[in-house]
Amino acid sequence: MLTGLVGTALPQRGELSLTIYSVADLRSPAALARIGRELDRDTDLAFARLGTSERARAPVTSVEHAFREWRPPPKRSVGGWTFFLSRPRAPRGSGQIDISRMDPERGRYEHYASVSYESSWFYDHPDRWEAFADLFRRLAETMPGFYGNAHFLAFYLQHRALMDRARGLRGPGWRLDREIPDVYWLNFFGPAYLERFGDRLSGLGVRQVPTAHGGLVVWATERPQVEVVQAITEYSYKRPFYEALGQDTFYHEGHTPNEPGERVPSFAEHREHAAG
Repeated sequence: MLTGLVGTALPQRGELSLTIYSVADLRSPAALARIGRELDRDTDLAFARLGTSERARAPVTSVEHAFREWRPPPKRSVGGWTFFLSRPRAPRGSGQIDISRMDPERGRYEHYASVSYESSWFYDHPDRWEAFADLFRRLAETMPGFYGNAHFLAFYLQHRALMDRARGLRGPGWRLDREIPDVYWLNFFGPAYLERFGDRLSGLGVRQVPTAHGGLVVWATERPQVEVVQAITEYSYKRPFYEALGQDTFYHEGHTPNEPGERVPSFAEHREHAAG
């Protein structure tokens, strides 16, 4: 399945994806509705179906309204909540909102929102790339997020293939309290990162936009890209990030494992900013 992601042939780009992570209190109809409002805001990217059991089946005219009205069944009131979204018309898309129990002793304790669209819809339309980047920023502000990234799906698959080849790893392998997964087209750093990195973030990428709650969106490149490489670190646009923040701050083939909070903020640091 991963053939072509390394070597001489460029992979198919397929989907354009974004993910925002949060440790804020999102377990309420009002918090969910705020996320839904941003997913509804751009009609070209809005979702038309919603579900909570692996498929988005129920038609919706407003994700905001559906989230505001949703109530967990009694057996799920204290467990994790997962919502699935889909968009059957161009650009075809899908999404997943995962609201964790926030219990570090029992599994995941960061929420995330992840959406993707067919990438062919964006080509030759600069305003569409900007609309996607605006959705990324707005979700980061609304959740509010502490970290996020956006990229071609093929870029993520390439990273995974290179890690598998180099170290025999399966799955992502990284933890957000130990490292940053990679340098992506769009990178969101929440307030704890800005506090930790300070001036080292200054000038990175080709564009930077502050967010309303004290974070920063950094464009590493003007457009997402996938290049033919033999190592994760070969992308030239990543080099300034490595030099400014340290190569082992990012997850790569030669990565030296970090302790929680050593090179990046801990979850406790992110929660302090989310609570404030």
